[in-house]
Amino acid sequence: FGVASPEWADLDLDSGYRTVSAGLISEAEYQICQTRILTDNTLSHDEQLILGFVLLTTYRFGLRLKEAVGMLRRDWCQYEQLIWVLVQGNQYRSLKSQASRRAIPLLFKLSQNEKDIVDRTLARYTSIAGKQSNKPILCEASHQESGQPILTRLAQRISPALIQLIRSVTGNPQLVLHHCRHSFYNRVASALFGLNNTLADKLTST
Repeated sequence: FGVASPEWADLDLDSGYRTVSAGLISEAEYQICQTRILTDNTLSHDEQLILGFVLLTTYRFGLRLKEAVGMLRRDWCQYEQLIWVLVQGNQYRSLKSQASRRAIPLLFKLSQNEKDIVDRTLARYTSIAGKQSNKPILCEASHQESGQPILTRLAQRISPALIQLIRSVTGNPQLVLHHCRHSFYNRVASALFGLNNTLADKLTST
């Protein structure tokens, strides 16, 4: 869009390995998911925060699952009213490629529920890891001799739980957590190019 003569040669469009799973999650559906997480009495407070935080970072920042789950405390950055996240390799996550290393600003206003999730998640981290900044935001206390915080043992259960929730809210049995990333970039494109159509309206309306 907006390119006079695109050069497609660098994209191996005929490759059988290049596939795209189409799917989007609207702002309204996303907010319903967050509300359900925070009001689900079958979940512990830690489970609510962890699921809510991963959903937030995949939808609001377009992170991949491993990028969200393996985020260190120092990767979450705030200065006055500005918020951004850093995506870089560490012992808990490897990047898909060198180009995956990036800084992503918060481009959309957070709801009160989202602000609470962020504040409580960071407070939870401080209660476990103190002033250390090189531990996973989603950490838990370790019973090992070193006593150093470790990545939450819930890590492997996060994606299945969120997929089940997303499918329940949207009614679409094909959606997965990665579609939060699709939704982020579609919303960014809509804002950058000033798109005004039914899909753009549905994607952003609450």
